[in-house]
Amino acid sequence: MTQGLAVSCFVRAFVLTGNELFLKIAHEASKPLMIETKHGGVAYVDEDGIWLEEVLSNPPSHILNGFIYAITGLFDLFCISEDTLVEKILKEGIFTLRKNTGKYDSGNWSIYQLNPALLAPLNYHMLHVQQLSFLYKVTGENIFKEYAVRFNTYMKSQKNYLMSRIHGNMLYLNALFKMQGIYAFPYVIKRTTDIAANKVLD
Repeated sequence: MTQGLAVSCFVRAFVLTGNELFLKIAHEASKPLMIETKHGGVAYVDEDGIWLEEVLSNPPSHILNGFIYAITGLFDLFCISEDTLVEKILKEGIFTLRKNTGKYDSGNWSIYQLNPALLAPLNYHMLHVQQLSFLYKVTGENIFKEYAVRFNTYMKSQKNYLMSRIHGNMLYLNALFKMQGIYAFPYVIKRTTDIAANKVLD
């Protein structure tokens, strides 16, 4: 994700300023997206194709928003450079995501990552809708539009909406406890009580 965002950032800096240094940095930032994880990059290859990983883990987590941010960075770079290697990884990444988009659908909410499968907190679910809509606009692949519309429809269910807010809070509490240990107990207890009472949903 970070590499993709960095590439997009420096591409835009180049477009705004015309400074070739920014374009060079964009190319450098894209290199980890083209190197397999076993060689120090973030590209994981399996029978489904090439996955651009937000974080390295075993098994690979396949985080959806990070994958799409990486694809977006490559898309931005290809638009101004027409680099053939960038084009190759971009097309392979889109192919892999197109083939596996359905795996990110739980039936009533989007999935944040596949391994282990985790429901997306609300803010990430909304991001998935935006990202898939963007992919449809730049690729014309109907499957991305289909799931953007479907995920957006899920948010119209009050039950799904409430579930996602609670789930997001629980993930936050878990992360807080892992970072601060016993010092997080007072806040965790209060936050959990508020969640149970439906007072804290943001």
